[in-house]
Amino acid sequence: MYKILVHGLTPNLGGLESFILNYYRNMDHNKIHFDFICNDPVIACENELKSYGCKIIHLPIKSQNPIRYKRNLNDFFKKYSKDYDCLWDNALTLSNLDYLRLAKKYGVKKRIIHAHNSQNMFRGIKGKIKGLLHVVHKYEIEKYATDFFAASIEARDYFYLPKLYGKVRIIKNAIDAKQFKFNSIVRRAMRSKLGLNDYFILGNVARLQYQKNQIFLLYVLKYLKEKNKKIKLILVGDGPDHEMLIQKAREIGVLDDILFVGMQKNISEWLDCFDVFIFPSLFEGLGIALLEAEANGLPVIASKDVIPAEVRINSNFKFISLNLSPKVWANQVQSMRNNNRISYNEVERNFKQNGWDIQSDAIKLENILIKNKK
Repeated sequence: MYKILVHGLTPNLGGLESFILNYYRNMDHNKIHFDFICNDPVIACENELKSYGCKIIHLPIKSQNPIRYKRNLNDFFKKYSKDYDCLWDNALTLSNLDYLRLAKKYGVKKRIIHAHNSQNMFRGIKGKIKGLLHVVHKYEIEKYATDFFAASIEARDYFYLPKLYGKVRIIKNAIDAKQFKFNSIVRRAMRSKLGLNDYFILGNVARLQYQKNQIFLLYVLKYLKEKNKKIKLILVGDGPDHEMLIQKAREIGVLDDILFVGMQKNISEWLDCFDVFIFPSLFEGLGIALLEAEANGLPVIASKDVIPAEVRINSNFKFISLNLSPKVWANQVQSMRNNNRISYNEVERNFKQNGWDIQSDAIKLENILIKNKK
């Protein structure tokens, strides 16, 4: 049994969390075992992970109790490093190398750093500090990690110096497309429950945070309302921008046209409910929510030159530049109103042809983790 200690999961079921869960669900648990170490009182899908026999190690939050955090982290690695063949550090920034440093200090032979983002997602003083640490640590990461992963070329370029590019593995954020297959019965039930049977629904699934740029959607919605009163925007997710978005929506007169539904586990059912999926992120490591929307067959609009181009695998996927106005985006939404979802047969074919099929990719990653095959 090959044992891996995984770091990086949070309470929010976002792209990083979905990536880890998608792969582990499709690996051979008789060959490979994951335990999870985190700095939160709970992580996404913790009960499911425990059902697989995974241990969840909870540490104090570094910013709240740095002394206790460092002591507990050091004590854990000192006592338990011998139990693990590998540390897999999944990160949105290189601002914290504590796990990799201690894994090396206490003898974990394989130490993976996995880049899941392509820009600094933090703002203000916190963003400046994390950004500075990220740059400094780019020059140190080779001392502590043995293996280098990235979700995309953009994430690779953000995390690593050019001299390391040849050593970086691009690991696709593959998904199980069947989990998001469109269901017309669910669609009717969801829309009826929400009282939106005859509405055009624009949907977004993402953390409510600066990076995801939901504020842009408010202005897109404002222009759409001028042409169609029966339209709603549904935001699935939560995050630090929640209250700001409510306030801004109220200011520009679209608050009554938005449903803030918070974090949801039944993402496929919400996708069934939508008519167009819109994703105006300012930057992305990859954007796994887009793949889920494509698996549902939904028409998709996303940020051009921001989202990695390889995510576009369906014909009803449109890239638009964020340099263009919300009105232009609204016009594009209008032009896609009558675009039907593509059939699941086409979805399935596209996922397999473009290498996003989780069953085959999970086996590949399993081999990389265990045997380090090229």
